Amino acid sequence: MNKVPGSDNWISANASIFWSNIARYDHVVQLYEDDEIFLDTLTGFVESAIHSDENAVVIATDIHLNALEKRMARNGMHIDKLMLEGQFIPLDVEETVAEFMIDGKADESRMKETIAGLFIKAGYNKKRFRLSGEIAPTLFGQGHREVATRVERLTEISNHENPVSIFCAYSKNIFCDNAMNFADTICNEHSKIISGSGKQLTQVLYREKNGAKCCC
Repeated sequence: MNKVPGSDNWISANASIFWSNIARYDHVVQLYEDDEIFLDTLTGFVESAIHSDENAVVIATDIHLNALEKRMARNGMHIDKLMLEGQFIPLDVEETVAEFMIDGKADESRMKETIAGLFIKAGYNKKRFRLSGEIAPTLFGQGHREVATRVERLTEISNHENPVSIFCAYSKNIFCDNAMNFADTICNEHSKIISGSGKQLTQVLYREKNGAKCCC
């Protein structure tokens, strides 16, 4: 890994090394400028897990899941086989959110059960695993800011109990001027921040939280 000169203390690391070693037990966040940047990062996250013989659980929108699977297939991944063996577990984020959002309100006990259940699904076949989710970003985009923050906190609590690599990503577009303080709140629930600019498929630009602004 190397410091990147003149880039506000961003550190550059090989993506496989980052996800397998540097962020092995971290709750990582990215505020991305466009979907291509996010999908590059997500693809690197998932493929690194598979190459390390770990499970990868991805809770995302249909659009993002479809785009991810197309990228994985182009890179020689056998999606059906990986899913059958439980090494790649794609889950629809809207269906996941519906498990605990009742009539527009969050049911706390169901929320805890849902998040705990994700860790159980991820540990299928008793392999190590990694999680990537758009649950909190989806809730935030729907206007449920406090619920999104609560999901992040519960995820962090679960990760303290069963440490794994967790990757969250938010589109910068959902943070309007009056919501930028929420971006910093979200950052405070994570241990590392990934740059949301430029491709992050083979190399990851990151920094430790340490009070850093999330959207920089």
